[in-house]
Amino acid sequence: MTATDALTTARYADLIRLRAVRMVAPHGFGYLGQALSSAELFATLYSRHYDPGRDSLVVSPGHYIIAAFAAAPEAGLLDVAALETLVREASTRALVIVDEAYLEFTGEVERRTCVGLVRAGLNVAVFRTFSKCYGLAALPLGYAVVPSALAEMLRRRGVGIPRSLNRLSVVAAAASLRDGAYLAAVREQVTAERARWLSTLRELNLRTCEWHGNFVFFETGRPHREFAAAMLSAGVNIGRSFPPLDGWARISIGLPEENALAQEALRALLR
Repeated sequence: MTATDALTTARYADLIRLRAVRMVAPHGFGYLGQALSSAELFATLYSRHYDPGRDSLVVSPGHYIIAAFAAAPEAGLLDVAALETLVREASTRALVIVDEAYLEFTGEVERRTCVGLVRAGLNVAVFRTFSKCYGLAALPLGYAVVPSALAEMLRRRGVGIPRSLNRLSVVAAAASLRDGAYLAAVREQVTAERARWLSTLRELNLRTCEWHGNFVFFETGRPHREFAAAMLSAGVNIGRSFPPLDGWARISIGLPEENALAQEALRALLR
């Protein structure tokens, strides 16, 4: 997403703080205070002034680097090469899990995937699913590309054994892999409908994020329970809440006529 189009500096700073907490909390240590206190600085820098093609960012003291890494993804500045570098470095200390559930929606799977790092022998696991772009949510099936030693350990514990799998799901997934035209068509249709959604949200002056997946996420200005109930009364059943962003809503992208109905319900609700 682009911070200048989608978020005010204050909201951008809040997202930086939230991401910083999520980065630090699992480890139980880290210079979180510096990230929280400098969030506005990085929000202002990345949303208004920083030009990655012209500028270089030097963070000193290094205690503030968490804020820089928390801010970069929100501004779309953490590119493929930077992600690979981050994964490579982190994999020397722990198993790095990369969730690529929505990667097929980008149309750049080969360029963006981290599967190559697994094949290169790094301590990386890549998670994939057929429930998103392949359209098999009703026949859920996922898989992981992992180092051979980890794969063997998982097999010994019964993960992925044939009798644990839905055979219809396996057949459907195999068919999906052979149908490249269907995958491309889904990606094209979702991209078009997502653009219409974003246009509607901007028309209504709602803060949002430019996602690459099959959903939109935007600020409603009211508690999620209240917003969801109002949409349901108009015939639109939206997704669950995502604390602590209780004032935001996620709506999956459906068929054109379904999206039109949801967009009209949203307009009526905000009038």
